[in-house]
Amino acid sequence: MKFLDVGEKIKKLRKELNIKQEELNASGVSRNFISMIENGKRKLPYHVASELVEIFKRKAAELGVTLNIDERWLMITAKEQAEEFCREKLKSELTSEDLNTVTMLVKDYDIKSLIPEVYKIKADSLYENRLYEEAFTYYYEILDNVDDKPEEKAFIYNKLGKCKIMMLNYMEAITYLNKCYENSIIVNDKNTMKSSLYNMALCYKRLNNLELAIKYIDSCIELCDVSKDVKEYAGAVVLKSNCYIESNDYQLAVNTLSDLINKFEDSEDTLLGYIYNSLGALYMDMNELDKALLYLDKAYFIRQRKDIYNLSHTVLNKARVLLKQDMKIEALQLINYSIVIAEKNNDYKFIIDGYKMLEDLYVGYKKYEELADIYLKMINLFNKMENTEEALKTYIKLLALSSETNRKEEYKLYLKEAQKIL
Repeated sequence: MKFLDVGEKIKKLRKELNIKQEELNASGVSRNFISMIENGKRKLPYHVASELVEIFKRKAAELGVTLNIDERWLMITAKEQAEEFCREKLKSELTSEDLNTVTMLVKDYDIKSLIPEVYKIKADSLYENRLYEEAFTYYYEILDNVDDKPEEKAFIYNKLGKCKIMMLNYMEAITYLNKCYENSIIVNDKNTMKSSLYNMALCYKRLNNLELAIKYIDSCIELCDVSKDVKEYAGAVVLKSNCYIESNDYQLAVNTLSDLINKFEDSEDTLLGYIYNSLGALYMDMNELDKALLYLDKAYFIRQRKDIYNLSHTVLNKARVLLKQDMKIEALQLINYSIVIAEKNNDYKFIIDGYKMLEDLYVGYKKYEELADIYLKMINLFNKMENTEEALKTYIKLLALSSETNRKEEYKLYLKEAQKIL
């Protein structure tokens, strides 16, 4: 969508009404001045605008055309028109098409006063649709426009951190989440504090720094009112139990999750799905595979109905149990199914986890074609996440595979692609 500047409107009207520049002399200015206005080299004075409006209306009447314009319409700039259009659109709920249009106009016309509001709506929409790279870009653009507003900064930094978590860039995520926490303290925003603490704990767990993970989880739990913050509290306790599992403190994890079920067995299904999935993973690590499948089946039943986003996590855990039972064909089917679900949800961690499980199977089966295909898919995903380190590691595996299978041309191609990253 394009709006016309003052000079462009005059020129367009003049041509549509078949008026020459010299015919506008009646407005009290020279043809040369009109030319400079049309070319954007001079501003249009109000008295000249008034005269031009009368000339245009008179000429239109002679041609039998009704022309509804006034001085304000003629003098308003393209940027001002764009801003008015956007503000009017923002008064009502935006369709996807409206949002794209308004975002484009704010960007093209550099309407700084609307950047925070419009970019936040756009970023939230992208985040909800799990397009984390694009969402991150819009959230980041907001920062310069909320520098003196700690509450809004806390929200944006939290979202930036969560985007980076979904992109598996945990150290960068921690940087943003720390800033979120600092700003949320300034305005005493406990909800954002809890969110930042939980997400920092999640980052440290995935970085295998379990001591720091538990420290941040405990801080998050301290802020929770168990009667009101049911999801936040339960989520933090489950994360803490997962840290116990990682540190092989299985009995403490069992006790923690069992206590949680006793507290929330009448809670909503999605919460129980989360707890059951963790119990299934716990019993799998303890090699109590029947119990593991029992709880994973409970989680699966809940998640396939009410929590499709996390369904891939449960399916992948079931595949791990089947592998322990040496049921490789059935496990392979579940791994592929979990990847399909994770891909639909842009759940990068579980796409990669699924790929790595397939990698192990294909290595064992010596299925080199399938293995090369998995490596290429992993590289594409790492490149999308701008994770050059993991992309290079995967290229090294691909090069080793090509060398082992004596595929010289493919080796040269992959080496060339890997060098582009360096």
